[in-house]
Order: sequence, then structure tokens, then C-alpha cells
Amino acid sequence: MIIAIPNDFIWREPWIPISDPSAKSVYRFLITEYASDDVSQVLVDELRNELCSAHPLCTANFYAAAYCKTDTDDVLYLTDQVSMPIVCVHLTWKTESKPQWPHFDSYESVDAWRQQMEIEWRAEKETR
Repeated sequence: MIIAIPNDFIWREPWIPISDPSAKSVYRFLITEYASDDVSQVLVDELRNELCSAHPLCTANFYAAAYCKTDTDDVLYLTDQVSMPIVCVHLTWKTESKPQWPHFDSYESVDAWRQQMEIEWRAEKETR
């Protein structure tokens, strides 16, 4: 079973939920390529296309939940895998033959992902 993002979840920039209307313009090329208006599904289709059979995510089911506005290659997916229910994947836009690509980081919960993002946001803010 794929977990759900809580309805009251507050997305912080640079992360934008896939339900935001901007996602359709950002991923217009995929919508055209996969002939679908469902941005989450085309991002799932793209990820499936990139995974080789030895990739750790190969057997998972996904739902694309958000994308990074500053690096649209980074997509947050919810999975049905108990050991990695949330993954942040750096898409490569090509079919991969090595299991280390596309690279991803996994999180045990939405809160764990949010905590990691808070650490990164603070670090980025301090370098400005």
C-alpha cells in the first residue's frame, strides 16, 4: 500500500506538489511523449522507463507526489515498499543499464523527508 501525504502537509520551496498547475507546464514534454494529461502518471512512466531490472526500485509501485522547482530532475515518489516508502529520485531521462542509476534517497516517512529537507534548506540559507 502506498502511503498518503497528509492533507495539511505544507510544501516548502523549492518543492511543489504534482497537483500544482505549474507541473503541467514543467513536464509538458513528458505529457506529449506519453500522451497523457496525468503528470503523476507520466513521471511514474518515465521512472519505470529508466529503471533496469537490477535497480532496487524495479519492483515498486509509485505515485509521483512533488517535484523540485530548482532541479526538475528531482521527483519525490511515494512507494509501496515498506523499507522505502518515500524516495527522492534524480531522473536521468534515459533508460539505464546500471542499477545505481537513477540515483535515489529513501526516507521512512514524510516527516523524515521533511526533516532532511529542513537541514538542507538551513545549510543552503547559511551559504548565501
